[in-house]
Amino acid sequence: MTLGYAPARARKHLDDMITDAPFMQWHIGDPGAAGTANPASNTTRVDTSGKWAAASTAGATTTKATNASITVTNVPASEDYTHVSFWTLASGGAYTGSALVTANALTAGDNVTIASGGIALTAANAS
Repeated sequence: MTLGYAPARARKHLDDMITDAPFMQWHIGDPGAAGTANPASNTTRVDTSGKWAAASTAGATTTKATNASITVTNVPASEDYTHVSFWTLASGGAYTGSALVTANALTAGDNVTIASGGIALTAANAS
């Protein structure tokens, strides 16, 4: 593909995104352009600071993935988490992006652990 980021710029973009906006919120559908659509019943944002590896480039993509597990205890409702959004603050703040997640259906009271590497953000590289 000839369209995309220069790999060094893609790495900086992904690293900066998580450094600037480490708070992750769960959604049960696409968060939309403002990051506020389809919020999960669990509206507490998870601080993912320090849980990401540096972005790396391989071929046509640059990827930034978690390098530690992320756990949420005692989910408040039975639902399917399908997306996450990223925010600059634990409450309020600026929305910076979203991602798909693959998770099992949850039952109220469940604990959720996403293993290290379970969330990865990617950017296309120009090549």
